[in-house]
Amino acid sequence: MKEQYKEQYGIRSPNSGHCGLALIINIFNIITIDETNGQEIKTERNGSEKDVAKLKDTLEFLNFDVEVKENLTRNEMNTTILDFVEKLNNNTVDMCAVCVMSHGDENMVLSSDGRKVDIKADILNKFSNDYCRSMIKKPKLFVLQACRGTKKDRGIFVKSTRGSLETDGLPERVASVLEDSIIAYSTIPDYVAWRNVTVGSDFIRILCEVFKEHASQMEIVEMFKIVTRKMREVKVGDDQGECRTTPEVTYRIDKDLYFQPRAQTISKTIEDNQVLQPNEERPKKRNCCLIL
Repeated sequence: MKEQYKEQYGIRSPNSGHCGLALIINIFNIITIDETNGQEIKTERNGSEKDVAKLKDTLEFLNFDVEVKENLTRNEMNTTILDFVEKLNNNTVDMCAVCVMSHGDENMVLSSDGRKVDIKADILNKFSNDYCRSMIKKPKLFVLQACRGTKKDRGIFVKSTRGSLETDGLPERVASVLEDSIIAYSTIPDYVAWRNVTVGSDFIRILCEVFKEHASQMEIVEMFKIVTRKMREVKVGDDQGECRTTPEVTYRIDKDLYFQPRAQTISKTIEDNQVLQPNEERPKKRNCCLIL
């Protein structure tokens, strides 16, 4: 049985319609210009189509109405975000989700025409209380699969160890900034994100697996703790050796968030969803991002 708390976000069941709207933006073909010779450089984010399929399947399971947009220019990305916000303002949904996947660096992602899109100014701030009034006091989930720098965590060897504000205001007055949000990054600041060129990223795969398994009874913060623990077990790397990836999840929620998923259905087996055995070789991974 799902534990009952006094303070929960109101999330409707599938019998009452979609609980929210979701937007997935995947930039898998990117054109940049070489500053030394002016030549076009075309880059493909192979494997990202698998991430799209997993995210769409998971979000639909969580009872979202899902929209997918791919290979958008910077202007198209800005327009798509604004159109999505307008759609939210014309609906009475309980929450929203935005997933963006591309090459990136700290505080930005690349559009298909190689231009920088500011994560805070061009994406997150568009869902602030001041801008997206219909989502005030409603949860907003953001998932970002992109590099946030060029560092690679080679890890260290250590012995096993065990570790273990409210603002007053006038009635009916709310902050103008982004609130009631969860922002999940595939990596921490300054570090690269990794993506398997055959089956997609481990972060998206694990996130979807955890949510599909636990969303019917577990609160979202607890699910992200599991995602983080599982990511610590993932081994990635390049020709220079093995690396580790640490995701980052930030919270601005003041209530518990439980989903009311749709009933589980048996789907066909997809090759990239098969679990690898301990001694089975995983397809080679590569750095997610361009050197900017």
